[in-house]
Amino acid sequence: MYYKLLFILLFSSCLAYSQSNLEIIYKKKVLPEYLDVDDSLSIDKKQNYSRIRNSVKNHIGKHTYSLSIDSGSSVSLFEVVNTMDIDGNERFNNSLKGILGSRFPIYNNLKKDSIYENADFRGMNYFTRYKSPRYDWDFKNETKQILGFKCYLAVAKVKNDATLFDFKDGKTQSFYAWYAPSLPSRYGPSFFTGLPGLVLKAGNDKFEIYAVKIEEIDQVKFKFPNKTSITENQKLMKLQNLIRK
Repeated sequence: MYYKLLFILLFSSCLAYSQSNLEIIYKKKVLPEYLDVDDSLSIDKKQNYSRIRNSVKNHIGKHTYSLSIDSGSSVSLFEVVNTMDIDGNERFNNSLKGILGSRFPIYNNLKKDSIYENADFRGMNYFTRYKSPRYDWDFKNETKQILGFKCYLAVAKVKNDATLFDFKDGKTQSFYAWYAPSLPSRYGPSFFTGLPGLVLKAGNDKFEIYAVKIEEIDQVKFKFPNKTSITENQKLMKLQNLIRK
C-alpha cells in the first residue's frame, strides 16, 4: 500500500510539471580544457590567449540565462536574462557574448519539431530554422541527481561542416546532456533539445550550462514570432554575401 501511494504521488508530481508553465534559470562555467593553449603558438599569442580565456573564466558567472516553457502552445524560449558589462570594455563584452554563445533568443517549437534562432547581424534579422533534435543522441545508463531530480546522460558527436569563415571542416565535437524524465520532455537550453526529459545540465569539453532554479509560472511573457523563417544554409549564404560587401 505504501509503495502504491508513493507511486501515485510521484506520478501526480510528474504530470503536474508536464502540464505547467515553467521557468528554468541556468548559469554557465568554463571547464579546464578551455584554458589549455596550444604549445605551437608564439609566446606572445599564448600569453594573449591565456589572458582572454582567464578573463572569460572570471566573468562567465555574471551572465544568467532563462528557459521559459509555454506548455499550452508547446513552445519554449531560451535567452540571456542578465548580462553584466565588464569594466566598461565594450569590445571585450561583445567578444564574451560571442564566446559564450546564446547571444540571441532561441525558440523550440515541439509541434513543428524545429528550433528557431532569432539573430541580428549588422542591422539585419535572421530568423533561422533548425531541425530538432539537432544532435543525434546516444543514451547512456549513467544517472545523477540535479536539483533533486534524477537525470540520465545522453551524448552526441557532431562532425563540423565548412563554416562561414572557412575554418577546416571534418573535426568532431562531443556534447553531453543530463535530462530529467520527470520534467517536460524535449525542452532544454540552447540547442540541447529533443530528449525524453528536460535538460538540466549540458555542454562540451570547454563549457557547461547548468540549471540553478526551476519554478512554475502562471503565465509566460513571450509569444512565438509570427515571421517567415530561413534555413541554416540560407542564413550562411546571406552572411557570406554581407561580409563580402
